[in-house]
Amino acid sequence: MQKILNLLKTFYIKYTNLKKEYWTHLLICLTYTYYFLGIYIYIKVNQCEDTFILFMLPICFLYIIFIGIILIIAPMSLFHFNKLKIQKGFLLENKIYNIIWHIGNILFIFIAILLLYLFT
Repeated sequence: MQKILNLLKTFYIKYTNLKKEYWTHLLICLTYTYYFLGIYIYIKVNQCEDTFILFMLPICFLYIIFIGIILIIAPMSLFHFNKLKIQKGFLLENKIYNIIWHIGNILFIFIAILLLYLFT
């Protein structure tokens, strides 16, 4: 039981340390943009599902391309740009932004699983 608790504790520490990386904030911004754009298109073309799919398919491909680029840049930023981290400031200390960041991570995981399911 103690091993599991230590594993969860280290996982949480690594997860919160990701907030200091610039690419995670860009990832969250892209996720919210994709999510709200999808909702907006769904509301505007709710008469025909085929039209929704026609509009969302290019947006899905663009989202996947941008996420791929960010995830390629992410390891480089972890190894090469160690000094380029967010220091104390608005993004780290603001409680409202902290909630937005966590919800964005959950949405990213949900959308990534959904897109993997749809395209495989």
